[in-house]
Amino acid sequence: NDISTDEDGSVDTTINIPIIAIPGTDYPITIDYQFTDGTAAANADYEPGPGHSINGSITMNNAGDNPYNVPVVIKADAFANEADETFTFTILDPPSPNVLVDPAEREITVTIIDHDYEISIQDVSVAEDDGTATFTVDVIPALKDSDVVTVDWTTADGTAVAGNDYTAASGTVTFRGPAHASPLPTPQTFSVSLVNDNVAEILETFTVTLSNASANAFITDNSATGNISDDDFEVTVFDDATFDESDGTINIPVQLNRVV
Repeated sequence: NDISTDEDGSVDTTINIPIIAIPGTDYPITIDYQFTDGTAAANADYEPGPGHSINGSITMNNAGDNPYNVPVVIKADAFANEADETFTFTILDPPSPNVLVDPAEREITVTIIDHDYEISIQDVSVAEDDGTATFTVDVIPALKDSDVVTVDWTTADGTAVAGNDYTAASGTVTFRGPAHASPLPTPQTFSVSLVNDNVAEILETFTVTLSNASANAFITDNSATGNISDDDFEVTVFDDATFDESDGTINIPVQLNRVV
């Protein structure tokens, strides 16, 4: 039967392709085989395990060697957003004289399922007096088993200036799969402190940038904008005007920069 296996982004893994002799086989038998690239490339995406080669042979000396497992190393691969990849394993003609191979069972396809995680971060809009801007970092798909994904983040000035409008910060976001004693599912959040001043200002922005994703993940959206709207009032007095003393009462119009 065909085989499917997950690709790991950080460590090589090994699978076995079983060659099975039916009961009553007259041992010993020798079988030649061949690996053939599909979309997966030998030595880049997979390679025969120790003692085996792309074109090789195996011998079963007795029933204790049945089934014979041909090891295949699936190479660690953190390339971003790959499609699933395949290669084939074929039993060649002719096998030993006393061996008959069912044509329908002569070849199998091995599918390497891409196992990279995608990391993204979302923009945030806050008021200056909110105190903090909370950013959300997401990972897809959901982490499997004992997988761990990490990514670093750091702030940078835009029109908002660290110390005056917000507090510069950096850190690491960690996600842990459900097999961990303390899993950390997606999404995760972190907060950046805001500075609430008494100066009327226009909308100001700063950025948060993601970097250094773990080997089993890649960043699809590495930057988010923190939008800070002002909570202070600005009073505007209209242009100078001339009045006659006899007017008695005058009105001086003033305007706030936003609705109360």
